[in-house]
Amino acid sequence: SDNEIELIKHLCKFSTTIKESAQNSEPKLVARYLFTLSTLFNNFYEGSPILKEVENKKTIRIKILYSSLLIMKHGMEIIGITPLEKM
Repeated sequence: SDNEIELIKHLCKFSTTIKESAQNSEPKLVARYLFTLSTLFNNFYEGSPILKEVENKKTIRIKILYSSLLIMKHGMEIIGITPLEKM
């Protein structure tokens, strides 16, 4: 779906964003990246059922989910925010 593609493209920009942020001493770039990531992730999660899909799509969507959460966690740690374990 379009939500999946948009999210995957944004995930691919993480290392570039971190490098740019470090080179320019601008942690706000990481914060802005994470805000956009959380918005795209929310759209993906609402529009792309995971557990109700056929096995192939389910596996791909779980990998997208895991990648998103991992990048979100690392990004938050980089700017000094402790991620919540549970809500």
